[in-house]
Amino acid sequence: MKKLIVFTAIVFLSGFALATEFTLYKKMGLTNPKWDLDVEKGFNRYETFRYDEAMTYLEKAVNNGCDDGLVLYRLAACYANDEQYKKSIEYFKRAIKSLRSRYTKHRYYSDAYYNLGSAYMRLNDLESASSQYEEAIRINPKNFNALKGLGFVCYEKGNLNKSAKYFRDALDINPKDCSSLLKLATIHRRLKENDKALSYLNDALKCNPNSYKVYTSMGVTYDALGDIDKSIECFKKASDLKEDALTYSYLGIAYMKKNNFQDAENYFLKAEKINPTLKEALFNLGLLYFNNSEFDKAREQYETALREYPEDIAALSMLGIIEEKAGNFDKAVKCYEKALSIDGTIPVIHLNLANINFELKKWDVAMSHYRAFMKYSKDATMNKEIEQKISECEKMLSGSSRDN
Repeated sequence: MKKLIVFTAIVFLSGFALATEFTLYKKMGLTNPKWDLDVEKGFNRYETFRYDEAMTYLEKAVNNGCDDGLVLYRLAACYANDEQYKKSIEYFKRAIKSLRSRYTKHRYYSDAYYNLGSAYMRLNDLESASSQYEEAIRINPKNFNALKGLGFVCYEKGNLNKSAKYFRDALDINPKDCSSLLKLATIHRRLKENDKALSYLNDALKCNPNSYKVYTSMGVTYDALGDIDKSIECFKKASDLKEDALTYSYLGIAYMKKNNFQDAENYFLKAEKINPTLKEALFNLGLLYFNNSEFDKAREQYETALREYPEDIAALSMLGIIEEKAGNFDKAVKCYEKALSIDGTIPVIHLNLANINFELKKWDVAMSHYRAFMKYSKDATMNKEIEQKISECEKMLSGSSRDN
């Protein structure tokens, strides 16, 4: 999926009036008989989406001394399509120098910064990505993809309102862009503005009435509104359009909420069949078995999940609870402690560890986790009970000290 996204971006940025690119290169570029034929062959392959072949010819031209912006841009795009992001960054930077001096009015000048930002995004360097997208927009305020790129950066950084602004700016340029409408729906759902989310999803449905992603997002939104029947209806429409593991997992969750064990299990199993490593299906099928007191089956699900995602805190916590219920305290403690090694601020895990150690009469360890629970918990209703437990631990420790 990752490669497909990059590929689509490259094609979009490269398309239209491509037959004139070599003519433009011959008129304004750094031409030389040593590499012109390779440039022409590379451009021809690039324009027919034969990127591997294009890369071979363009590399040959560049290695022979060609430092032209159009050539370097297309070579960088080939590297990006091949997921060689660090190499693509190097060549987009080289392309920009030439584009700045020879082709400042060419759309590649702005698009090079956009693609440079996208390569940084693939390397999870959000700050560098943001600065390149901003430069692309400075050169061309109507750079649709750069606006979306900034929207994604802000979303990843948790700046939801700012992210929404960039996606709305992108929609001003292309009001029928389904991915921007979907992202805005997700943003407003996260902001608890579900009516706005539905509005964007209805607009997306008008643009693409056969999008399973739109129906899936609608299902999630209706679920957030508490309308489980409507959410099931949307998820089923989505699954009619495409058999998708995540959609089936959502259906399983919806039927869990309706206490329909059989249908919930069937949909989770369908999700697992399509994608045996889907975290949501593995976890929720485990939860379904746990709620139905089928603890061995639940344990099997969470052990499978942890083989795929060894640092998944939710799966570690649930496996700890199962082991605790089975009286396997050593195994439960290992699960809880591993979860805390990943994130030591989870109150309920501290509480579970405190209670186990209290039962095992490990007063100092129990007291430490009770105090951690009070430090990280936002629920003050248990404070008196926990303070009592701490007091008991202190008394037992004091008594042990006197006995010694």
